[in-house]
Amino acid sequence: KPFPQIMPPPEAPPAPVVVYEGQGPERMHGIKIGVGTDGNALWSPEPKPVNQDVRKALAQGGGFNLALSNSISLNRPVSDMRDNLCAGYVEKISATARLPRTSVIFVFFNEPLSTLMRSVHSVFNRTPPELLEEIILVDDGSDIDWIKSVEKGGTGELEKYIREGLPKTRLLRLPERRGLVAARLMGIENAKAETFVILDSHIEVQPGWAEPLMHRLMGEDGRTRVVMPMIDGTDAQTFKHTKGGIGCTLGFIWKVIEHAVPEQQKDLKLRSSAIDPIPSPAMAGGLFAANTKYFLEAGGYDPLFLYWGTENLELSFRLWQCGGSLECSPCSRVFHVFRQGGAGYSIPGNAVTINRMRTTAIWMDELGELARAVLGRPQLDIGALDDRIQMRKEQKCKNFNWFMKEIWPESYVREIADVPFLGMLRNKGQQVCLEPSSGSPGGSVRERPCPSEDYLVSSGAKEHLLANSQRYVDFHRGPAWMYFRNPGHIMPVKNDEACLQHRGSDPTHAKEKDEIYMEWCQQNQQIWEWRPVVPSEGPLTDDANYQEGLLGYKRWHNVQPSQDMCLAVLAEGEMNTRGSSRVAMKKCNAADPSQVWQWERFARDADLGLKLLAGGKQVAPLEMLGGGGQILSGP
Repeated sequence: KPFPQIMPPPEAPPAPVVVYEGQGPERMHGIKIGVGTDGNALWSPEPKPVNQDVRKALAQGGGFNLALSNSISLNRPVSDMRDNLCAGYVEKISATARLPRTSVIFVFFNEPLSTLMRSVHSVFNRTPPELLEEIILVDDGSDIDWIKSVEKGGTGELEKYIREGLPKTRLLRLPERRGLVAARLMGIENAKAETFVILDSHIEVQPGWAEPLMHRLMGEDGRTRVVMPMIDGTDAQTFKHTKGGIGCTLGFIWKVIEHAVPEQQKDLKLRSSAIDPIPSPAMAGGLFAANTKYFLEAGGYDPLFLYWGTENLELSFRLWQCGGSLECSPCSRVFHVFRQGGAGYSIPGNAVTINRMRTTAIWMDELGELARAVLGRPQLDIGALDDRIQMRKEQKCKNFNWFMKEIWPESYVREIADVPFLGMLRNKGQQVCLEPSSGSPGGSVRERPCPSEDYLVSSGAKEHLLANSQRYVDFHRGPAWMYFRNPGHIMPVKNDEACLQHRGSDPTHAKEKDEIYMEWCQQNQQIWEWRPVVPSEGPLTDDANYQEGLLGYKRWHNVQPSQDMCLAVLAEGEMNTRGSSRVAMKKCNAADPSQVWQWERFARDADLGLKLLAGGKQVAPLEMLGGGGQILSGP
């Protein structure tokens, strides 16, 4: 909803005004933050490093230049990346609205002092005291000396820093590392304020960051909102602030990972100003604000999620499907260090996969089968689903078809029929299969012997199909492709960010490069048209496991082909004027077997007899939900 023109009446008495020594616009909590009882700073910057090996510094710093960070003040000024209208908006709501107070929660594991405390200082320095109820630091079982208490064999430096230099701050500790999800939930459950804000432990907030978030959480309308700030970047090598990092609108790719998407036309039509809030189908997950009671009433976090990963999508789907909403406030901006060349921590190998699989099973209904196929249909126990599915039913949450049609209608895939093919792509004439060299953008595409003949089975071989369903479990190790019908994209199943592309007649492309290759998927480009043909052995039946057809290329580089060209595999004796691959384009001819492809249809879980292992038992999520969520509210 747009910003209200009339502010609601006050709901609670204003917080007492506290004046801090040296208080000002860049030091809203005064100049004593980070100062010990002896009057000295509890931490001082080190000399700036010179002649650095940046790659080594990134690796040693866990993905950012820690030596450089250690030379930078914890109270440094930051750039203001906001729209020019934002300052006036923040001034207006600060003067006329009774904004709710908030608890700011930082979760960390073995975070260096300079990045953690710079994050904390930035919140104190740029948050009005009347809005900041408290800062909660949640230690997720860290094992480095400066964080550990003296009793646990550490130096006790963190506890001293909080005790002497940080007002309004509490430290909560998990006895052992349990991961971001459990640690955040601990912080939220202990929050005192009406609202809370989750922030990462290597950020710096920008001026006026808190007021827009709190404004959108006001009143009954605001109670069910979750609001994200815009995320700008802090360069991991130089620690310079840069505009842009993660946009305001996100969707997801079918590996169940968030992905930036353009703002949708349906939402653009409702905006009257560049600073109006922007609805988003999904969230990045690291930074957001919400009403504390509502968040817990709506299910908090899935208690069986492990460590970190996909909790942002699970929360996004649940919010929309169960009556809440998710939006981004363009006037709230936060700088975030995006790691590169190193990792700050590790998680068990299956943790993220389990989280993704749980999300697909509980919230994504029949489209969860597509996501699990892209994930390779891993066979592992994802934990019991009963409690979360029961919660979904009790809250009368809408189904995932509703989410795709109402919340993300511009998605390429809105129903299972939008993906008619998923599997091996076999050239009938040359008896070879199409394979990407890596599946990543920029990679080449080659012909290769098909792994075995049973990748394509006849329509009468139902028992064989079910008996060999393990091939579908393992297919992501082979050259499997999927077809998104609406944009006409062909993608490796293991990477739906990369699309099959024809290099076209662009003279800037060297002749030695292959004619067919992988490139980042782009809207209105890389459009392939599937043209079914009748197999020589007879007409297709509904029970067929594959279909034969031509793949005609309709667009490259925003240029319509001058001729009707189709994908083919050249015979070994045919001359190819480009690259070393035999995969090329020919003038379309359905009678030419080298242009005819056999493509496996997308096989559903029920067709393959596949179930999920959840809490030690085999389950079919659609059966648990009552037929894809159709018993639930929503179309």
